[in-house]
Order: sequence, then C-alpha cells, then structure tokens
Amino acid sequence: MNSDIKILQSKLKRNNIPCKIDGSRITIGKAKIDIITVILILLLLATIPILIYLSLIDFRLKFVIIGLIFISSALYYLKRLAINYRANNKVKILHNHQLSMNNLNFDSTNIESIFAKIEEIKEDEEYQGELYIKDNKEQETLIIQVVEPNEQLINNEINWLINFFSSYLNVKS
Repeated sequence: MNSDIKILQSKLKRNNIPCKIDGSRITIGKAKIDIITVILILLLLATIPILIYLSLIDFRLKFVIIGLIFISSALYYLKRLAINYRANNKVKILHNHQLSMNNLNFDSTNIESIFAKIEEIKEDEEYQGELYIKDNKEQETLIIQVVEPNEQLINNEINWLINFFSSYLNVKS
C-alpha cells in the first residue's frame, strides 16, 4: 500500500492537486494554481488590447485572426483553471480507511460504490475524468477530477484511482 500512496501522490501532483503524507494520514488539499499558468494567461490577456489597437489602426485580417486565437486560448485556459479549482478545492483526508471531506466521513459502512464519469472536453485533445463516491443514501460526492490528453490515459488514470480508493476504503467496486 505504501507504493500505491506514492503513486497517488505523483498522479495528483501531475494534475496540480497537492497531496501531503503524514504517517498514515493522507491530506489531499486544495487545487494549486501554478505561477507559470497564471503568468501565461496574464500575458495572453495583456496582448488583447494591443491586438485590438493594431486592428483599429491598420485593419488587417491577420491581426483580427491572431487576436481571436489569443482571446479564445486565454478564455479556454481560464475556464479549465476555474473548473479544476472548483472540482478539487475541498480538502480530503484519508486516515484509518476513512475519507473525510465537507464534514462528511466515508468508509466501508456507508459507501455503496466508487465510480467515475469521463467526458471529452476538447475534441481529440483532452478528456476529463471525475471520481465519485455514492453513499447509502444515493448521494453522489465528487472526490477528484483529473484531465488527460487522450482517452486511454484518462481511462487508466481513473481505473487506477477507483482501485486505490476502493482498496483503501475497503469498498467493493
């Protein structure tokens, strides 16, 4: 199980989700917004007024097209950043075969299943996987959301996470 925890930590790190291991306690924290992403988005947004100015002074189709590409790229990455942050912003604590989050405790006695939802978010480029717990009251609670560049990777990632959480929480999936 120790190697699985290290693998979990690396998988979460790749998705900018901090994970701290303190003895037998695993804290999966708020989603981080890395500084490089923020700087790139700010640079993209800063070019928008320049491109608008150039388009007004000397209207050329190439300025308009480049401007639209920059704007759409910046908005897309801001949207992805916001979705990732919202999905992974709650602190989750794994300890003694229990998952605690949002003042809720999940363990083998109150979990019906652990399942995933996968969707394509950018045609042939990105897939989003969401891992959920369904409790005995049929309530679905989001645990983690990850994004991968292709369908095979997201399936592998989500299946590994389902197996990890099922094993840790002693739930039959």
